[in-house]
Amino acid sequence: MKTQEALKQWGIALTGGIACGKSTIASIIRQQGYIVLDADAMSRAVVEPGTEGLADVVQAFGPSILNSDGTMNRQRMREVVFQDPGRRQALEAIIHPRLEAEVQKALEIKGFVQHPRLWFYEASLIYERQRAADFKAVWVAYCPVELQITRVMQRDGCSQDMAEAILLAQMPARDKADRADYVIHTDCPYPELEQRVLKALLDLKPVS
Repeated sequence: MKTQEALKQWGIALTGGIACGKSTIASIIRQQGYIVLDADAMSRAVVEPGTEGLADVVQAFGPSILNSDGTMNRQRMREVVFQDPGRRQALEAIIHPRLEAEVQKALEIKGFVQHPRLWFYEASLIYERQRAADFKAVWVAYCPVELQITRVMQRDGCSQDMAEAILLAQMPARDKADRADYVIHTDCPYPELEQRVLKALLDLKPVS
């Protein structure tokens, strides 16, 4: 089964704004026995030191995008691709085929090919990259912006001004929630969030 078919017929995208609880939801879903692939982590892995992916990135962008330890300087890369859509497309052309291959490999390892079933694709930029239509459905983790700011401050140890600036540079969480097929509100204690996720899983309709 090709990755595109696995996504469209069986894949549920799990996304959300920064500090909205996406990873916590993903952890709860995993505990229920579902396949959950962390696309953001897999995207980072395909350009780790020693990979062909990183070698191609250096060839395309030059050694200035590397840190002193040989890892990719992600902040510098973000600045480069933000300023030039053509450069962003060049980076995506390097990463996306490798990410697709890793997704395919992971699904095979987890037995999906032999036993197709609903699975989750955890990723931050589903809407930003116009990928919502690639999936059977999109779930969004959501909390009010005030709680987002508090969580970012606690997580990163930054000021409120910095946290607000981080949020302003991203697609608003409310916009993602408005587009979602299903929204899980995370403005609650963990036990209640767990119950909300379990309800969402129960609400899933079998694939015909």
